[in-house]
Amino acid sequence: MSNTLDPHVASVLDQAGSDDEDALIASLEDSPAMDAFREQRIQQLHSEFTRAKAQKTQGFGNYTEIKEEKALMDLTTEVKCAVVQILPCVLAFIDGAVVDRIVGFEGLGYTPDTFTTKDLESRLLSSGVVKRQTTSTLYADKAAKKQEVETDDDDDWN
Repeated sequence: MSNTLDPHVASVLDQAGSDDEDALIASLEDSPAMDAFREQRIQQLHSEFTRAKAQKTQGFGNYTEIKEEKALMDLTTEVKCAVVQILPCVLAFIDGAVVDRIVGFEGLGYTPDTFTTKDLESRLLSSGVVKRQTTSTLYADKAAKKQEVETDDDDDWN
């Protein structure tokens, strides 16, 4: 950071010779550089205001509920409308390495309308990312939870 003053500020301070800060600030505000900056900022604000006004007349930022199919088709087929579609992607990792990649519903052999979570589960089981829980382990876990609940209930009534 330099300790030098702007040449315009230095000349105003040299000419002023007084300690009146208001007079010094007023003389600095009459700078041609400040006038140019002010004019540039006014032009920028004017163009921004014009753009915002044009967007408002086009309905920008408004939420409209479309109840008729014809109106929906008219809106989606207009040139100014862009439709963004998101393609689902699932990456399966084992120890930091990708072992399976499912992009879209084609990787499962189904269409989006007939896709179920069971299909995804079977794909993840076949790739080894998810391990099927054995029934004996499943029943042991349920029995342990049931025993825990029964002992907790007894403590509440004492």
